[in-house]
Amino acid sequence: METINILKRKIDYLFSSEGIFNSWARKKTSRGVTSILRTYIIVCLSFVVLYPLFYMISIAFRDASEILDPAVVWIPKTWTIDNIIETMDKVNYKVTLTNSAFNALVSTVFQIISCSLAGYGFARFNFKGKKIFFAGVLLSIIVPMQTVAIPMFMQVKFFDFFGIGTLIGLFTGIPMNISLYNTPWSMLLPAILGNGIRGGLYIYIFRQFFRGMPMELEDAANIDGCGFISTFTKIIVPLARPPMLVVFILSVIWYWNDIFISSLFYSKAQTLAMAVDGMAARFALEYDIYQVQVFQQAGCLLMIIPVLVMYLFLQKYFMRSIDQTGLK
Repeated sequence: METINILKRKIDYLFSSEGIFNSWARKKTSRGVTSILRTYIIVCLSFVVLYPLFYMISIAFRDASEILDPAVVWIPKTWTIDNIIETMDKVNYKVTLTNSAFNALVSTVFQIISCSLAGYGFARFNFKGKKIFFAGVLLSIIVPMQTVAIPMFMQVKFFDFFGIGTLIGLFTGIPMNISLYNTPWSMLLPAILGNGIRGGLYIYIFRQFFRGMPMELEDAANIDGCGFISTFTKIIVPLARPPMLVVFILSVIWYWNDIFISSLFYSKAQTLAMAVDGMAARFALEYDIYQVQVFQQAGCLLMIIPVLVMYLFLQKYFMRSIDQTGLK
């Protein structure tokens, strides 16, 4: 009997508030609650992020008459691609898509070259006015583009070759300038000079990455007889692929979605973003408000598909590159 009583006491202790089984049950319950809470938060955040995409797809593939139908919430009664086809025709999709891709890709390549050189110079070289120039770079990030819209427009409309044309005009009486308005050079020239869309941010990203690189790499290259250009192209550039990928994705997306700068340099819808943005004004008198809404959502869907596909393929490398650039 005494042995049985001892076993009973031990079993009672195991299942008591201080016992191992009770402690294990509490830990398991705590893990379960944490897992459920984490899943709930992820689902809520995913819904917030994906809601505009679901709404866009739902409206783009339904008939305009179903927008006010209370029986249709997410899934249309009849799916149709006529809206997509008609929208492609109205925004001149092939032309605007080609123009947007050209502006985004070519400008991005030029920005990577110019901004990486500027960032390397700020990170590695000491020169007079370095802090002032870098303060100007930071200021270009902070100051909104709207505040410098008029000077930018005047430079593009009356481009005088960086003051040379005005100087010639002092002697000839006729300033030598040309108009870059409605030409691709209005977007490409600032990118070549490192002053394209968000150029200051890209210089800062490259500077922070290059500052984290050991100086011994360049010292060894100098000992081997490499000059500045050889060191940069053969040593620095191969190691700078993470920030280059980050800048590539960000620059392509910002150029692709840009409306303000594009509308400042172009008088008509030559990019896909401008064409989609102006649909409401162009079709307000021709179609009712619900049909215009369908066209707008279809246009937005056509606009985001290329960059969405690009990001899906580069997502893994993009997140890895963000960690390697040293950005916090």
